[in-house]
Amino acid sequence: MKISKRQREYLNAIAVFVEANGYNPTQADLARQLGVHRNTVYETVRNMRAEGILTDRKGTRGIALPDHAATYAPRVYQD
Repeated sequence: MKISKRQREYLNAIAVFVEANGYNPTQADLARQLGVHRNTVYETVRNMRAEGILTDRKGTRGIALPDHAATYAPRVYQD
């Protein structure tokens, strides 16, 4: 699966947030981290979920990376 530069930025931001805080970011957390409006995060995350790049996990707070994230975004955990 090919992902865009913006999608990779979001995946990296999620991974960095989880590593730093020990829990998944909310849309508001991502908006602050990326310096964008929360509505921008909402739309981008919604599109990424529709494309299967992000998935919802029961019992998790915020936005979680799917187990297969490293398959199409190998740099996710390197930033």
